[in-house]
Amino acid sequence: MPSKNFEIDNLKIFTLNCWGLRYVSDHREVRMKLIAQHLCDQDYDVVFLQEVWIQSDFEYIRTKTNFKYKFAHIFNNASLLGTSGLVILAKWLPALIYFNPYTINGSPFRPLHGDWFSTKGVAYARIELIGLNLHLFCTHMHAQYDDNEKLIDQYSVHRICQAYELGKFINLMSCNCTNSASKDLIILAGDLNTCSKEIPYRLLSKYF
Repeated sequence: MPSKNFEIDNLKIFTLNCWGLRYVSDHREVRMKLIAQHLCDQDYDVVFLQEVWIQSDFEYIRTKTNFKYKFAHIFNNASLLGTSGLVILAKWLPALIYFNPYTINGSPFRPLHGDWFSTKGVAYARIELIGLNLHLFCTHMHAQYDDNEKLIDQYSVHRICQAYELGKFINLMSCNCTNSASKDLIILAGDLNTCSKEIPYRLLSKYF
């Protein structure tokens, strides 16, 4: 059943790459506590987090903020890490959640880069408010490991492919909504590892 009516102009969004790798990320535990405290102190309606790799870190954030967010979910997958690192928190319960992995996702022959081991993709949640379908997409695309990375670089190509898949997935999920009488608001948040001058960004903004 759709939630109560809501004014779009009042929607408050927060997104952050939490850099939560065990043994690698400096001051991880302190940072996670500060992130949780910040979420408690502020009044965000929807929160998108990336790189929450450790289940206990997610549980800490979820527990600290459960008085505010009815929905808190970490999108697990079949990767070696067991999770995509993507988290969505929201004040409303979703009608649908889904994780869509990218088909091109780094190289197993560059283990120190790590992207291949995490099976990156797109986390999705649809919240049905009265008169409004809220489509929430959270992603973390392949990292850039070199400044001024050449277009023909393997990882540049991977991000272009991921951006294309992301755009197609956004179109698919937003067009297949059964509550067609309502308006649709699409929110994409996350760490895209691209800028406005690069092809992945231009691909998403122009064609999707």
